[in-house]
Amino acid sequence: MSSFGFEDVRKVWIEEKRERNLTDLNEEFYAKAAAYVSELRREAERGDELRRDILRTELREVLRMIQEIYLLRVTKAMDETLRGRFPEPLLESERYAFDEIRQSLNKLHAEVVSTAVEGKAALPVTREKANAMIVIQSEMPQIVGDDLKSYGPFKPGEVVNLPKRSAELLVRRGLAKKIEVRE
Repeated sequence: MSSFGFEDVRKVWIEEKRERNLTDLNEEFYAKAAAYVSELRREAERGDELRRDILRTELREVLRMIQEIYLLRVTKAMDETLRGRFPEPLLESERYAFDEIRQSLNKLHAEVVSTAVEGKAALPVTREKANAMIVIQSEMPQIVGDDLKSYGPFKPGEVVNLPKRSAELLVRRGLAKKIEVRE
């Protein structure tokens, strides 16, 4: 096995849990961890049953710690970002992501909070219709629309009002025909 292993992941995990602020993580940590996980998976497929069980247990623990390291770092960085500070130290990939998040939050603040504080009312933007009327062409089970609500089950000839993207998908697949509604 490689020189990077369980104890390296465990050490980073403990440090990230212990420290209130972001720890200074090696830029290659996730790449080394990925190589180690890959190696564990290969090794877990070989050998006797006891060795496979031990390696699978180690693999589960390593994956859990890596996921927790990531979540801890994201939580700490978001906390700093929401306080208006740029989180440090970040990995290069984290820096790029949190810079985008910070820019989005600044834009949202300018559009929502600043206009309210300054008393500027924004004119409502007219929205395209969110739903579409269709006629079902064949029997279908219940579906989940892109609004995450359940619809159906449906029978042929049934007229339904679905979220636009879901309706368009059914039409493209030949499962329904669109009905034009005049206003």
